Amino acid sequence: MTDNNKPHFVTSQNFHGDNEYIKWLREIKSRYQAVRSRVALQANYGALEFNWLLGRDIVQKQAEARWGTGVVNQLSLDLREAYPDVKGFSARNLYYMKGWYEFYMTDDNHKKILHQLGAKLQIAENQNPIRLHQLGAEIVSSDR
Repeated sequence: MTDNNKPHFVTSQNFHGDNEYIKWLREIKSRYQAVRSRVALQANYGALEFNWLLGRDIVQKQAEARWGTGVVNQLSLDLREAYPDVKGFSARNLYYMKGWYEFYMTDDNHKKILHQLGAKLQIAENQNPIRLHQLGAEIVSSDR
C-alpha cells in the first residue's frame, strides 16, 4: 500500500517541487480521502436503508403467504440476475433483511436503528466488511 503522505512525484518536465508544493499536495490528498470516506459512508447508509425497506416489503406484502414459500428464493434469483455485480441478494441475506425488519418494526425504531448502524459503519470504516446481521446483533447487545 502506498503512503499518500510521502512525497512522490510522477516524472514531469519543467517542474520544480518545493516544500510548499508538497504541503499543498498533502492537503489535496487529505481532502480527497475525506470526500471518499463520506461517499462510502453515505453509500453504506443507503444500502442499509434499502435492506431495511426490502425486509419491510417482504413482511408487509406477506410475500411467503401470498406467493408461496419459494418467493424469497425466487426474489433472490431475480435480483441477482438483474444485478450480477452486486453482492448481498442471496436468499439467506433476504431472510436476514426480513428478520431485521421484524425485530425493529416500528417507524421510530427504523430511524434510531439506521442512525446507530450508520455510526457503527463510521467506526468500522477501515476494518473488514461487516454483515447486516452482525451489526444488528451488536446493537441488540448494546441496547441491553
